[in-house]
Amino acid sequence: ENALFEAIDKGVGVMLFGSMKNASQKLLDAVGVRLTDEALSGDLTIETSLPLDEAEIGTYSHHLSHPALVSGGGIMEIPTGGTTITAWAEQNGTKRAYAAWNGEKHLAWVRGSFPHVSEKRGALPQLLKPSVSFPTAQLLRASMALFGYPITFSCYDIDDNLPIVMLSKCRGALWINEFSKDATVKMHIGTPDGIPVFDNCEFIAEHNLGHYQTQRWIHTEARVFIRQENRSKITIKKNNIETYINCDEMYDITGLSNASVVVYPSAGGIVEIRQRVPNYAEPDIPVHYDEENGCFSAEHVTGNIRVFWQEHDRIGDYIPMDFIHHSDYTSDTPANITRKQ
Repeated sequence: ENALFEAIDKGVGVMLFGSMKNASQKLLDAVGVRLTDEALSGDLTIETSLPLDEAEIGTYSHHLSHPALVSGGGIMEIPTGGTTITAWAEQNGTKRAYAAWNGEKHLAWVRGSFPHVSEKRGALPQLLKPSVSFPTAQLLRASMALFGYPITFSCYDIDDNLPIVMLSKCRGALWINEFSKDATVKMHIGTPDGIPVFDNCEFIAEHNLGHYQTQRWIHTEARVFIRQENRSKITIKKNNIETYINCDEMYDITGLSNASVVVYPSAGGIVEIRQRVPNYAEPDIPVHYDEENGCFSAEHVTGNIRVFWQEHDRIGDYIPMDFIHHSDYTSDTPANITRKQ
């Protein structure tokens, strides 16, 4: 608990999951709940204000199955004020807090319920369908929107298999690992920096959200993020850098519409952004360096751009060829250039 509040005091976003039965008074106050002896279990209904997935056929059920024996006991959390209750569980007119958000401390909490059929015996219990019982684990992903990371899906049927998506940070880049059993599912995602522009992909940008068609599998990175209200199709292609000796990566991005562009090089790296008129000749888009976050940004960008970035350790590591023309150098053969002593 000391480590938890030390992280919270330093501004780290924290998400809690499970019953608050054994929580201290300090933690109960942070979540904004107290405990009652009248716990709810069995068949309940659930309502939430968090953003959920959408489907052409069906919706998430409002029925909530909460078997107390395998769900950490009954639901006994009652709000005390000071935080926002983002989900409620109800049974015969009696309500309990099921998820909460403390915006001041950047602390989210989700109660959780066992999401499988608990009556049947077998090696593995069967997962309840979302159209039959509300999938409470979705509230964890939905709560990511409170931290600035909205992630939702659109599918054909509400019971369709959703992709497995894992995000991680490495050397300034946001990496995505995705596996999708159903490639008809669409993913909608945003971050505090804007829409992640994953390498070699196309997507629709609108209202600071990226709308992507999922793939069977993908493992790639995003160093470029855009904030854009207007709707447009964005494409990104990692280009060949063989003719540019002063950069390590080069991206061609098309379709921007009055966008703010944020680029994360590796630590200490540098960034240039060039407009495609003509042939990306010179850096003609001013960039601002954010020292606190280690990123470069440009505002009000429309059309097509080329983004260059270079790692800190490689800045200036190429050898200029001017020495060939200097009188201080002699050459017996083109392949043997020596400096005069």
